[in-house]
Amino acid sequence: MIPQSEQGIKQWLDELEKHPLTAKMREDLAAKELAKRKDAARNIAALEKERDATMPKLRAILDEKERKLKEAQTALNIAAAEFNTAKYNLSTEAHSYETAIANYAAVLVESADLAIDAAIVFFQGKLTWLRSPGRISRNAAGSERNIFSETKITREESNAPAVKSALAYCQAAIKELEAMKLLPVPDFEKIEDLKKKIPDISVYTEYTGTKPISR
Repeated sequence: MIPQSEQGIKQWLDELEKHPLTAKMREDLAAKELAKRKDAARNIAALEKERDATMPKLRAILDEKERKLKEAQTALNIAAAEFNTAKYNLSTEAHSYETAIANYAAVLVESADLAIDAAIVFFQGKLTWLRSPGRISRNAAGSERNIFSETKITREESNAPAVKSALAYCQAAIKELEAMKLLPVPDFEKIEDLKKKIPDISVYTEYTGTKPISR
């Protein structure tokens, strides 16, 4: 039983300190702590031995990979420099050729026969005329009633497709004439042939549609 007074508690603790079981408990704790420390020391020694055997191998592998990486980077730098040089040479030569060709083309265009310009003016005039009001006509072509479906089929004629075809032809002819300026000698027969073959805009196309009879 633990005494209640301070003096009694002190005396009781002194007796407990001197008791054989207390000494035995201390010895057991000290032994366990020593065993724990020895085990930790053994583990450290084992890991250090394993580390010293493993790390040099891994370091050698890393060094080899680093060497290969540097070689690859050097090769890449060389290849990039060669690529840039080839790209520059290609661009320079292409520009040189294009400049020379453009200069000679300018000579051909500036000295082209006036018949070509006259033909271009001719087709430009045709384009203006084709785009002017009144070129497209529409004519009603009758209708047909269906009393069962209460609808009627309407018919209409228009030269709109013919006008559109003539416009496209004249635009293409102008492009062809511009290209003809690059020929040493113009094709005069071709020029006259182009003028003669403008599509006729008096050709009408019929369209049909369906509407309710009430309309």
